[in-house]
Amino acid sequence: MLKRKKKSHVYTDTLFNQQGFTILSMLLAITILFITIPFLEYMTKSLSYTTNYTDLSYHQFFHFFRDDLLRSTNYTIGDQAVYFHAIDGTKVTYEKYQDIIRRQVDGTGHEVVINGNVKNAFFEKISYGVKVTITTKDGANYEKIFTVYQ
Repeated sequence: MLKRKKKSHVYTDTLFNQQGFTILSMLLAITILFITIPFLEYMTKSLSYTTNYTDLSYHQFFHFFRDDLLRSTNYTIGDQAVYFHAIDGTKVTYEKYQDIIRRQVDGTGHEVVINGNVKNAFFEKISYGVKVTITTKDGANYEKIFTVYQ
């Protein structure tokens, strides 16, 4: 059996070298937090975010253009426009309209394939296909040559 004598009361023993969370330490933490928050705003403003959205939109336009070219039996190039005569008898048009490039089927509708920022769009017939050159208002050039197999 136990040789200790049972105590008739319960208590919690505390050590004298323990330090608790004081209001002074809380005020110090809040002060440091409020001093650093304004600097975080300046740091996030100085970061520059690069996006590939415009490059992807031009590459997507080239894919749509290629698909319509492959589905056509014949094509005609006009002043800043290309007219595809599709297998099903429809006429698909890609043209520069104001500062966008739009796609129309049989002269109806208005599907925007490149939204804004287009300065010039040139469609040129070459001996083995079509050359498309697009110049943006920022001065960037996008050029693609499409080969037509007949």
